[in-house]
Amino acid sequence: MLSFESTVTVMRKALKDLWLNQTALQELYRDCIDPVCKKYDLSEIEFKILLFIFKYPELNRAADIVKCKGLSKSYVSLSVKNLTAKGLLIGRRTETDHKNIYLYVTPEAEAICNEGLKAQRKYLDILLGGFEKEEVDQFLVYFNRINKNVKNAHDEKLAAKKKKKTS
Repeated sequence: MLSFESTVTVMRKALKDLWLNQTALQELYRDCIDPVCKKYDLSEIEFKILLFIFKYPELNRAADIVKCKGLSKSYVSLSVKNLTAKGLLIGRRTETDHKNIYLYVTPEAEAICNEGLKAQRKYLDILLGGFEKEEVDQFLVYFNRINKNVKNAHDEKLAAKKKKKTS
């Protein structure tokens, strides 16, 4: 059995390898989604935005997309404009919120979104190839714990910044 220090060293190497392999991961993802993007004349960002709104309809403002996807405001704005012009998104203001425009996937876009989800499943199938269900379940337990640690650290950083500003 490895000591905790040895385990951390192995983990650091694994994370470094994953980080260095990020380009290959992104290329693999593009290879999986590219047929859908070409078929429907979508840029990669348009594809990501369309699927994001389809999968997370409660996060349907441009500001939500910028925050959650890490895309620039200008890319999101241009992509939303293009998706709207293609009839794949519609934007609406609500009676109670005249400030924000809420984005919705149109019925014409649903087939595209379903094909996009299949492309994303293909990507995951490649990533998880050779893993048993129990291994994936255990990985998810650890991955969720890591995500929680990252979120907590990020929240603490934001709280400290906010506290510093009010001091």
